[in-house]
Amino acid sequence: MQRLFAALRDKQADTDRFIGTITGTVPIPEFFAPQNFERIIGRAAAAPGSAGPSARSTSTTGTRAAAT
Repeated sequence: MQRLFAALRDKQADTDRFIGTITGTVPIPEFFAPQNFERIIGRAAAAPGSAGPSARSTSTTGTRAAAT
């Protein structure tokens, strides 16, 4: 999420759309779709295994929890 906020810092239109997910004017699945997320924060951050929107919760050791 920190990467998203950093990327939104200089992208007003995308910031407005992110706020739209909170207010209900932009569908959450649309904003966080892999293609849109990749466009906003870049290919490396949206790659599988990164801390993108589909990342599972982490344990206190910082490793990714197993998917169920």
